[in-house]
Amino acid sequence: MRDGAVRPFGSLWVISISVSAFENHTCHGSRGDVLFYPGGHSETEFLFVYGSSSFASKMGSIAGNHFLTLVEGHEYLQEFGKRVLWEGAQDIRFSLSN
Repeated sequence: MRDGAVRPFGSLWVISISVSAFENHTCHGSRGDVLFYPGGHSETEFLFVYGSSSFASKMGSIAGNHFLTLVEGHEYLQEFGKRVLWEGAQDIRFSLSN
């Protein structure tokens, strides 16, 4: 992975998700994409892509479902990534617009 921040959920994932097949999955997200990996070869996690990125674990490449694209605020993504890299986990909030 190059420019992406991962939020692992591990055993803390409390929402029951049944995924029988991948849908719109990729290992290579684009800036502003959020990928969801439901678990299997690695733990359940989100990948927040802020630049060029490849989603992988110790087992190799893993494909995540592309389920969200940020349409505003791209100018803050690089700073977000640097902050996660140097300061660790950050609070983040998403809201839906009409």
